[in-house]
Amino acid sequence: MAIHRKAEAVWNGTLREGNGTLSTDSGTLNNTPFTFVSRFEE
Repeated sequence: MAIHRKAEAVWNGTLREGNGTLSTDSGTLNNTPFTFVSRFEE
């Protein structure tokens, strides 16, 4: 039995200085903001 999940990521601006939002069909993430720093830097 396969499980299919859907999500959407929207990015605005340049890679390092931009920002985006993440949303999932389940609603766990709903326009959750993220940036390059929040994803890739410690």
